Amino acid sequence: MLDVANEIEVKTPSDRHLTDFDIAKAVRHALEWNVLIPDDQIHSTVSDGWVTLEGNVEYFTERTDAERAVSHLRGVRGVINEIKVTTPVDQEKLKFLIEDVLELRADREAKRIKVKIDGSEVTLIGAVNSWDEKKAIVGAVGHTPGVTAIRDHLFVDPYGMEFAFARP
Repeated sequence: MLDVANEIEVKTPSDRHLTDFDIAKAVRHALEWNVLIPDDQIHSTVSDGWVTLEGNVEYFTERTDAERAVSHLRGVRGVINEIKVTTPVDQEKLKFLIEDVLELRADREAKRIKVKIDGSEVTLIGAVNSWDEKKAIVGAVGHTPGVTAIRDHLFVDPYGMEFAFARP
């Protein structure tokens, strides 16, 4: 005999199948325990392990933090994030705030970074000195009231050679 089909199945207590109800309770707890998320403004639905998040928040980061808080919970197969940022946007004020934040948070001048605003969506284009600087800039923009989406086209250029790697 060359092949053996061994059909032994080992189950541990942690292998218990989670129901959608179990997952929904875990989602609610994760949202409630995260101080960065306005949990009372977010509703969730769980179907076959898929979590749908809905509601209205003030900041883009609250939207992404809510998704991040539940996406790695045991039993969650995926997250559909339908949370909306509802803060009205004053484009001129938004552009000023973002550029001001860039000046304060970035290690280099904000002249290397171009900010485009289309409605409430922000596109960042240009070179930054480090990954930490990029993270700080994207994080600051995400905390600006009214931003609903961020298109991050920043690249790390620690040696100030963006001309050599210019992108369209």
